[in-house]
Amino acid sequence: MATEQRKMKRHMNQMKSYPMLLLATAGTITPVLTFVAHADDGISDPKQATAQKVALTSSPDYKEADAKIATQQKKGMHIDVKEKTVKVKTAAERDQALKDAEADAKKQLVKLNADSLAYDKWAGTSTGLEGTKPGDINQQLLIKKSPNAKATLSNVSSAVTTKQIKQSEFKNVISSSTKAIKSTSAYEIAKKASGLTAVNGHLATVSYTNLDASYAGKKITKIVYDFQDLEKNNTNHTSEKPRFYAFNDPTDTIWYNATEGVTIVPHFYGPDGQEIKLSDKSAYATAGSLNGRYSSTNSAAKYTKKGKAFHVESVQLKSGGTITQLQGSSIRNHANDAYADETNQGNAQTVKDGIIPSSIADWDNATSPKRIYGATALNLDNTKEDTKIRFHTTRADNKDGVGVWATLSTTIDPSLPAPKGEFTKTKVILEPAEMPKPIKSRLDQNGNITTSKDVKLGDTLSYGLSAKIPATDAKGNPLKTAQIVDPYVDAFGYKTSKIKLTDAKGQDITNDFKFEDKKGLGATWTAKDATKYVGKTVFVMPEFEIKSEADLAKYEQDGKLVFPNTVYLLVNGEKVPGNTVVVTPKGKITPVDKAYVGNISDWKLHKVKLDSQVTNQSNKAASQATSSDANQTVDAKNTPAKTSKSGVTEQAKSSTATKTAATTAKSTSKSDAVAVHTVKIGDKFGYTLNTTVDAIDEQGQLIKSFSLNDPLEKALAFDGVQIVDQTDKNKDITDDFAHTGRISSALHEKKVAQYRGHKLQMRIGAHIDEKQDLSAYKQSDGSYVIKNVASKTQNGHDTPSNEVDIKVTKTPGKSNPAPKETPQPEKPTYNQKAPNTGTTNRMTQLYESVKHFFGIAD
Repeated sequence: MATEQRKMKRHMNQMKSYPMLLLATAGTITPVLTFVAHADDGISDPKQATAQKVALTSSPDYKEADAKIATQQKKGMHIDVKEKTVKVKTAAERDQALKDAEADAKKQLVKLNADSLAYDKWAGTSTGLEGTKPGDINQQLLIKKSPNAKATLSNVSSAVTTKQIKQSEFKNVISSSTKAIKSTSAYEIAKKASGLTAVNGHLATVSYTNLDASYAGKKITKIVYDFQDLEKNNTNHTSEKPRFYAFNDPTDTIWYNATEGVTIVPHFYGPDGQEIKLSDKSAYATAGSLNGRYSSTNSAAKYTKKGKAFHVESVQLKSGGTITQLQGSSIRNHANDAYADETNQGNAQTVKDGIIPSSIADWDNATSPKRIYGATALNLDNTKEDTKIRFHTTRADNKDGVGVWATLSTTIDPSLPAPKGEFTKTKVILEPAEMPKPIKSRLDQNGNITTSKDVKLGDTLSYGLSAKIPATDAKGNPLKTAQIVDPYVDAFGYKTSKIKLTDAKGQDITNDFKFEDKKGLGATWTAKDATKYVGKTVFVMPEFEIKSEADLAKYEQDGKLVFPNTVYLLVNGEKVPGNTVVVTPKGKITPVDKAYVGNISDWKLHKVKLDSQVTNQSNKAASQATSSDANQTVDAKNTPAKTSKSGVTEQAKSSTATKTAATTAKSTSKSDAVAVHTVKIGDKFGYTLNTTVDAIDEQGQLIKSFSLNDPLEKALAFDGVQIVDQTDKNKDITDDFAHTGRISSALHEKKVAQYRGHKLQMRIGAHIDEKQDLSAYKQSDGSYVIKNVASKTQNGHDTPSNEVDIKVTKTPGKSNPAPKETPQPEKPTYNQKAPNTGTTNRMTQLYESVKHFFGIAD
């Protein structure tokens, strides 16, 4: 006992102690608890509340202020509600801080009431949008006239032609009615092929810089218009190709001739080169110059107010926004397609006819204050999809041939700033000390703390969990329950544990705790009376093992297995996380035990198609095996029984070591003797290979490929193979392997995880063909000895088996059949070492066998 106590004291000297958490409460204010939690760096139960560090929080009564704030926010007023934190150490300081905060709240409420009156007055002003109040929008988009803007053409479709024209050419090339256009140049984009039909899809891209534009106070440095869908010619100018002109000032936008319309997809960019997204009710653009003529004549003196739509210009918002009518406009919205319902082409003559009011005469001018009469507002919103704006003109009976000017700018002034309010609340925090964290460490075989991460698969993993029990929980409540939890990974299996009190005596207190191994939570040690250990440190020593049958793949990192394991303390059900300890296990390679079996009558051998080119060589991978290599089950007489398909999914690794295994493998017997069994020509016999599919190799890498290899000598005729899972009641799993050569059987890649840790037996049927030339195997006593060594290959590494030899008496004719019996490995006779007397000893025989194996001539 004294030795164990000294060991426990040594453990605790290696641990870091934490002070007990003390919480003080005083005064008349009822504290409101607020949790301030640190990150949990371990594996934990997500249902547990983390309470690594908390504080007691108090605030004045803000009910009156909250009610006023809620009322004004409902009206749309923006009130910036802030929070100020005052941290104190004592209850007296807390009470004074609360008194000061209450006085400050009264002063702020007076100002908030005044700001609210100002907002209510602002909300009653006009916006310029029909049926829209200032509080309904927040116009932030501004695109002003920019006659000196620079336009750059790019990404031109092969279906159109382009050229640039100067302002002096506008009246001759575009229209005689372009005097109001102040742009200095324009790009002509026209259909290349002849005919009146449309050009669908992308046409060209025009980028505009040197602009006077902004959004939400951020400068717009570039606007990009992607032009699409040049529509058919619906005019009476049937000899002209559809075309349009993109002006260098984006507010002059386009003029289109001999076409029904064209679509624009606009994009806006800031100084940082990033695209600016325009949100709902904050970016109102104005589509202008939308003329409407419901008259069969183009003579202004004979315009009629109603009639056929001989020339009606429209703007359609196909996506990325909605249309809103401007106050005083003649343009009406028809399901996001806006146009005039009656003639609105205005000049002096039409005023005389009384078709339109005189107040809007000559409205169709980009600089006219009356231009609203032929415009509509586009509420742009490209946060979810691109905005697509289609300008198009309806021409009844295709009688009209007038070109169309369509503009895109802003006329809705940026919204006047809405009066705002602000209110700052004070939060007083009485902040206690941090909760003590539990500490986890790994113990070596001697019980000492170790930082080594290396462990062997199958070894016991010992840990030390140190937790100091606090007097209160993180909310300041008295301690009621305390639990130490090890949420070990599912690849671990719990074995046992002890609990010690970390004083000089190292008292065993295991019986004062209730142990539970809860699925999804982990190993839990609950104190039967938590208050008994307040201020004391409890030290738990659990032991685990790594389960080879677990799903190990999910713990693989950079080719190695990594198992993180943490600890946490539950105080009144609230979690205090501790540190994480990592282990990286390494495996042990199990041997391959080869044996001779004389009676194989009960074996269900599978006949497999062999590759003659790999005969008498180390086994090659089954990478070229196809469905034609299907396994065929045969009985001991080589009679086909049934056929099942087996696809090849894992390439059997070539066992290069097996070629020379006869000279390097060690016998599994206590001496260096090799098992020798006597057979007659024509006798059927077999070999068994017994081994385990290891989970991890000696480098710590997960076993991902596995094959069994037995390179039969040329003298042996191969009769078939069977592989059984000894862990699963000798279940036949031959079809889970791909077979090739004489013989290598590779476990399918998707099956490796299933059989990790399983003991397998490979059964190989063979006989000696009487037609075979055995001279290469002849010994000095007249017998013939055929040597054989098998192997398994895992992750490309070979593990040879013991050597099993057969001694052949060359007697013509078949021997009597062996009596039926349960197939068991025969007890071997041994070819003992012979002194080197000049006769053919064992090494000479081995040398001759290797020469024959590699085809080496004398």
